[in-house]
Amino acid sequence: MSKDQTQQPTEHQTYNEAYQKLRNGVDQLRRTDIANMDELVPLVEQTTAAYQVCRQRLEAVEKLVKGALNQAQESK
Repeated sequence: MSKDQTQQPTEHQTYNEAYQKLRNGVDQLRRTDIANMDELVPLVEQTTAAYQVCRQRLEAVEKLVKGALNQAQESK
């Protein structure tokens, strides 16, 4: 596994960075021979962490959009 593949997503990553790690992790999991558990566990952890970053970003955007829509409706 390369250095870039083993880096854990962080709160400071952009959505696009985390999403790319998520996609790469899922692609690798689809192709990985499950017999090598020493490589599988970190890959699952990394992919799960990237998913969490993406989910948090999407939830934050959803909250902002809902707030903006509510504010726009109240100002009518």
